Amino acid sequence: MALIECPECKKEVSDLASACPHCGCPLGKAAEPQAPPEPEEERILYIANPVMFRGQPTKTFVAVVVAGLAIYTLLGMWGKRLEGDWVRTTAWVLLGLSALYLFWRWVQCASAELKITTERTIARQGFIARKVTEVRHGDVKMVHTEQNLFQRILRVGDIGVGSAGHSGMEIEIKGISNPAKAADIIRERQKNG
Repeated sequence: MALIECPECKKEVSDLASACPHCGCPLGKAAEPQAPPEPEEERILYIANPVMFRGQPTKTFVAVVVAGLAIYTLLGMWGKRLEGDWVRTTAWVLLGLSALYLFWRWVQCASAELKITTERTIARQGFIARKVTEVRHGDVKMVHTEQNLFQRILRVGDIGVGSAGHSGMEIEIKGISNPAKAADIIRERQKNG
């Protein structure tokens, strides 16, 4: 046991004492300032892309049926020669238009992403021209989901997130699977944040 000087009253005190018996000043390990707790590492809680077929089922179904009929027509006519070949030309045009629509729809779905982490909600859109919008959960003022009857049956819909800094929706993603789940995660993080 050694004697140390109290930083407050300057009297000698045992180094084993947690507080000065004369003035009550905390001493030793108890007096050392506690380091702030380590911040939680940001983790991904949810990732969603717009769904291709359930997002726009009617247009996608029509494109697939037209492409199938065009392929059926072209295979059925293989090696046959018709006058004017207008049927074959029409089938090629319909196949090309269907394939173009399906590719465009795939690009739309693959180039948009909603990511929810423990700290923020992030929307990424675009392949070549990239737009990234982030909203911290503490700044979220409004979470909006929208589903019509058909979308509810297919479990797809739209989600929007608004923050205090904007009058409207800062993040909008259309056609994601189960938007209510994403909204619930954002609201939960908003409460915990």
